[in-house]
Amino acid sequence: MNVWKNQWLACLAAVCLVAAMTQISVAQGPGGPGGRGGRGPGGPGGGFGMNAGMLLGNEQVQGALDLTEDQKEEIKTIQQETRSAMGELFQRGGDDEDREARREKMTKMMSETAEKLAGILTDAQKTKLVGIMLKTDLAGALNDSLVKAELGISDEQLEKIATARQEAGAEMRELFAELRDASQEERREKMAEFRTAMEEKVNGVLTAEQKAKIEKLIAIDFELDRSQMRGPGGPGGPGGRGQGGPQGQRGQRGQRGNNNDNNTESDDDAI
Repeated sequence: MNVWKNQWLACLAAVCLVAAMTQISVAQGPGGPGGRGGRGPGGPGGGFGMNAGMLLGNEQVQGALDLTEDQKEEIKTIQQETRSAMGELFQRGGDDEDREARREKMTKMMSETAEKLAGILTDAQKTKLVGIMLKTDLAGALNDSLVKAELGISDEQLEKIATARQEAGAEMRELFAELRDASQEERREKMAEFRTAMEEKVNGVLTAEQKAKIEKLIAIDFELDRSQMRGPGGPGGPGGRGQGGPQGQRGQRGQRGNNNDNNTESDDDAI
């Protein structure tokens, strides 16, 4: 899986309702020109989206919130425990009923993680984090428990926002296919247009009071360096055995799934 495809998978995860709805795909790798089959590409790295759990692991955000070393260590521990538990869920197969149960567990797990993380922060830090989330990714932030509580988002509004996000997910998949061979600049421009359109849809769901509160919350001196943001990697899918080639030569190995939380590749296009 090349760099830009990783970037766009991150974008897609950010507009989906929850990361748990992304299914791990297991592909069979093409056989190389040798006797041993190729390794199939692993499943795409999962992601929380641009929410509190993801942002709190970012050094720039930690600095903006003036987190103590003890807070940073607590956050790191919670995130590691959550990634481990998520990895176990993603590795389980099963039918549609099993997948639905897994999604429910994933949603519950994310909610519990959000509560744990919120318990580490002071009230002032929570408020500033909400502002950072809203300024960075309005549509994605509105699904975060901290943001929902701060703005008083109703269940009816949540349903409308969820519908808009699901529609956006379908649009993103179409956009991904159309721009498969586009330049990085073209992709960046399209993503900017996509984010603007998405925010307009979401703004239509909010009340005037909520919009005014958002304007106040995002009036902060902070711009996230998106190139440093990447969601926690999901487990790579097992490789398939490709068709052997002539002369008993070793086949080429396909790419592994991205499971590196410390990946340093550029992610400029991520939402």
